[in-house]
Amino acid sequence: MVPHTDQQVQKFDQDVHGATTDITKAPEESTTTDPKHSVREASNVTHTADNKPKMILWYNLPFWLKRYSQDMNFQQCAFKSCLLSFDKRKAKESSVILFEQYLPKKAPKKLAGQKWGFLSIEPPPGTGKLYNQVQWKDKFDWIINYHRDADFKLPYGEITKQEHIPEIDYRGVFAEKTKLLVTMNSNCHALSRREVYFEELMKYLPIDQYGECGNMSCTGDRTNQEDRAKCHKKLSARYKFYLAFENSFCEDYTTEKYFNQIRDNNFMIPVVRGSPNMKEYIPSDTYINVNDFDSPKTLAEYLLKVGNDEKQYTVYLRNKHKYKTYSERELYYRTLCSICQRIHTNPGALTPKDLNKYFQNKCHEPRDLDF
Repeated sequence: MVPHTDQQVQKFDQDVHGATTDITKAPEESTTTDPKHSVREASNVTHTADNKPKMILWYNLPFWLKRYSQDMNFQQCAFKSCLLSFDKRKAKESSVILFEQYLPKKAPKKLAGQKWGFLSIEPPPGTGKLYNQVQWKDKFDWIINYHRDADFKLPYGEITKQEHIPEIDYRGVFAEKTKLLVTMNSNCHALSRREVYFEELMKYLPIDQYGECGNMSCTGDRTNQEDRAKCHKKLSARYKFYLAFENSFCEDYTTEKYFNQIRDNNFMIPVVRGSPNMKEYIPSDTYINVNDFDSPKTLAEYLLKVGNDEKQYTVYLRNKHKYKTYSERELYYRTLCSICQRIHTNPGALTPKDLNKYFQNKCHEPRDLDF
């Protein structure tokens, strides 16, 4: 979800009404995922008394999901009897109302039996905490975010093995590279203080910095997937390593900084500084983890060693190219399919979520800046 990893997003127009409020047209592209990840009907679930369409209302649809929401069609889901609406006037007809973290100034009235979902894919310090206001207290039944323990998981990416590993001339790829390190960031004062680490690392190796925090840029719109892929392809031809330094150190928080290196199938090795438990959900042989080094100096020595060794460098690339990641569209549709299944199979009352408690102790301060 490119638009708001490194900066606070602009609040989406609270009064958005799509040209079509109930989405029924077919999606433009296939969203079929691996069978083990697809939404399937369980054999032991309890069904509702009827199979009437259930309405899911986006009350304040975030702009970065708008391009996918217009094409959502529940016919691709295991449970097909749902409608997606963006019309706030239909709140009373809705079984589920979804809210993005930048909550409206005034909360609507919650009806008995209605489920409310809170979406945030920001790390806890960036959620805005508007949910602490009295009008929102004890209103949310479900949490939707990148955490693996969320009610509905919506990560920035999800790794799975390639069905067909591409044939690549790795010797030619290595021979064409002329530069070592590149990074691209828009938040220049991140909680992770990555700029401090960069400064120390640059005592040993040069870093080319793209984006708002550097003096280099790619043409096009960085939030546009095609423009982003073209930029990464351009960088990939010249650079050996991509510094994927997150803005926060939080559990399960791995963003497009890493996943785009897999999604765009490029030829750079990600050097990751971020989630403390990343090895639990991403193959550790697809990246270099800053946490494995006791200083920027020892990291620089290792990068220089790997960068000058065609065989060792190629091993990392080959490992990375064994995997792919599902698209943002696929992951979002899977989440909506899961919500549709839940309201048809488990419609009972829920204990409201304590969002403060949920987001507690999931992040930590930088621990690697004692140079």
